[in-house]
Amino acid sequence: MIILFSEYSIAQRVSVRATVEPPQIMIGQQALINLQVIAPKDKVIHFPVYEKEIVPGIEVITMLQPDTVIENNVMTLNFKYVVTSFDSTLYHIPAIPVFDGTDTIFSNSIGLKVVSPALKDSTLAYLEKLKAGETDSIDFNQLALYDIKPIQKPPFVWTDYLGIVWIVLGVLLLLALIGAIVYFILRRKKKGYFFTPPPVLPAHVRALQELDRLKTEKIWQQGREKEFYTQLTDILRQYLYERYGMKAK
Repeated sequence: MIILFSEYSIAQRVSVRATVEPPQIMIGQQALINLQVIAPKDKVIHFPVYEKEIVPGIEVITMLQPDTVIENNVMTLNFKYVVTSFDSTLYHIPAIPVFDGTDTIFSNSIGLKVVSPALKDSTLAYLEKLKAGETDSIDFNQLALYDIKPIQKPPFVWTDYLGIVWIVLGVLLLLALIGAIVYFILRRKKKGYFFTPPPVLPAHVRALQELDRLKTEKIWQQGREKEFYTQLTDILRQYLYERYGMKAK
């Protein structure tokens, strides 16, 4: 019973451990601060959010999404901060607080050493000349100071050009609309209409089609002789009117 109780107590505790890799960087380089939290799987862990600096002199570039591993009802989370610094010194990062919904747990403190790039002997000698006032101007070639890292191009993000795309599409749509208006105006002047009218069948063709339809229906066999003769008369009357202009009665 004592052993089981001890294991249960350990499983219920929340522990926080902070590490930094690498522990030493040059000015402008990046390091990764990792907060490892071990807690019961039902705990909701709240990590601190740093908008600019974690301590004065150490800038937080970004905060990565936590990695979560659950095993035997125990949850292990790793939350990472990408940091950098532009001042050479040994930084002390105090204990980082983590809230588990009930209590605030603190990690261990860590250190990050930031060093300046090593200067050549010729550069140091030229700096001594500048300090002694032996030269009135600065010769950057003799200083031999270069960027720690080359200039990086920003990644391509298509949404940055979304406004230009909409402008181009709007111009193309406007040109297409103007072209369509000009086309229909010229078409009307030339042919007298905007759109091609549907073909009109000759009067005798339409009359024959109506007679075929009437023949196929065979309504006289259904006792509708009067309706049959009425439709037949209408077909002939319409044909005479369209063909000869006669209004038959």
